[in-house]
Formats: sequence, structure tokens, C-alpha cells
Amino acid sequence: MLYRWRSWESSVSLEDLFLLLLQAFPTNKPDKDARHVIKVEYQENGPLFSELKFYQRAAKKDYIKNWIELKQLDYLGIPMFYGSGITEFKGRSYRFMVMERLGIDLQKISDQNGTFKKSTVLQLGIRMLDVLEYIHENEYVHGDIKAANLLLGYRDPDRVYLADYGLCYRYCPNGNHKQYQENPRKGHNGTIEFTSVDAHKGVALSRRSDLETLGYCLLRWLCGRLPWERSLRDPVAVQTAKTKYTFSSIPSRTAAGLKGYIKGSKYPREDCHSRSLRTKANF
Repeated sequence: MLYRWRSWESSVSLEDLFLLLLQAFPTNKPDKDARHVIKVEYQENGPLFSELKFYQRAAKKDYIKNWIELKQLDYLGIPMFYGSGITEFKGRSYRFMVMERLGIDLQKISDQNGTFKKSTVLQLGIRMLDVLEYIHENEYVHGDIKAANLLLGYRDPDRVYLADYGLCYRYCPNGNHKQYQENPRKGHNGTIEFTSVDAHKGVALSRRSDLETLGYCLLRWLCGRLPWERSLRDPVAVQTAKTKYTFSSIPSRTAAGLKGYIKGSKYPREDCHSRSLRTKANF
């Protein structure tokens, strides 16, 4: 059966090829309402291989379905994986993955609207904790949580998904947790404004890193900026600022809700699932 493909988004260089393609029905015209996307990279490139291994080991459809039933969730914000393969084109080998199509990412929404409402941020936080609980339970950390990697559902924009597992890390292979070891040569990796303190020190990614990064994202979405954004060209200064940052540094208009949310007092997890998360997020 012959399938036609239409390019949706691309960023191509000699060092790295990343193409995102929409799958259409088997006709001569691309389908603008396609349900799947294809991610393609050179076979020797690492990120797509890492993402594929994550899905094969930890995020198969049946695994996610069982988790949703176990935790009594209405959905889990991990994009659906349908299949993968390797193909050749003009003498080069390419690896590809067939994924669920998603909608707009939160970075674009943030660029347009600035901050989000507190209720929206709390909903995002709970949904991301759902995802992190699942992937952490399955020995992985995401490693690159940021607004650009949070996408709304294409057919259901009231749902939010954590995408792009190309930098995910298996922190506890076969139940053996990676040891804490600082390595300055590997320090300051990641998106600098959201990088965890451990990552600044060159420590291998961990569950703590994911949670810390999510916390920085929540602050950014609530306040519009982070205290260290003026120092982004100086990673050491950013690290120092994060080390000194405490709850008392949070703006007063934000502090009450966010502190209560983090401590689990004012916004306990069960209450969020039964009440506020049943409403539509206002982006």
C-alpha cells in the first residue's frame, strides 16, 4: 500500500537530521487531519535511539493502560508509540518512530500569553507528577522537562503530554541505582534556566533532578520569569542562584498556593484529581 507524507516541521543540518512528518491516508493528497507523526533521524544518532529504547522497555501501550487502571487515572500524559524501523534513502540509513500526533506546545502558548493562571499551573503540575511517577517507577528519568516538551492533545486539547524522551536516562537499571558522583566536565548540561543543581555539578540525572526541574517550570509559568534569567550566560552564577533560592524567595502572590501544593496541605493530590483537574485548563 502506498502512503504519502507531508512535511510538518523540520530542522536539518549536516550533523543532525530531525524531520517530523504527518502520515496521511493512502491517497494522492496529504491528510491535514492525520493522527500519527513520524520522527526520523540518521541511524547513528543517539536521541531517537534513546527514545525508542524508553518506549520499548517502559512505555508500551499495555503497560500504560494497566498503570492508568491501577492508579484510577483518566489518562496518562505520555504520547502513544505505534512502531519503529530502519530505512535507507540515497545511501543513508535512517531510524524512524511512528507516534501519536500532538497539538501545540506550552512554550508557544506561554510566548503568546505570558503567565498561566494558578489553577492551570497546578493542573499541569499534577499531570506531570503522574507522568514522572510512572517513568520513575520504570527506572527512567525524563531529563528535559520544559514548556517546549509539554504538548496539548491534538484531538483533545484539554489533555497535556510530556514528549521528547531523547535525553531520558535509565537511572536504576535492573534495580541498581546509579551512584551519586560529581563530574565538573559534564556540568551545566541541559536547558540552563531549568537545569537541576545536581546537573550543574555533573551528577547523573535522577528522580530528584526531574522534580526540581518541574518546580522551576511551575515557577516560570506562574511568575513569567525566574530569578536567574539575567545570568544565563554564566552557568556558575545560575547554579549559585539556584542553590540559594528558598521558599521565602517566592513572590508573595504566588507563595501561598505553590507552597501548599508542594507540601501537600492545601492542594492534596487526591483533591486535585477529584475536583480541579476535572475542569478544563485555561490556556
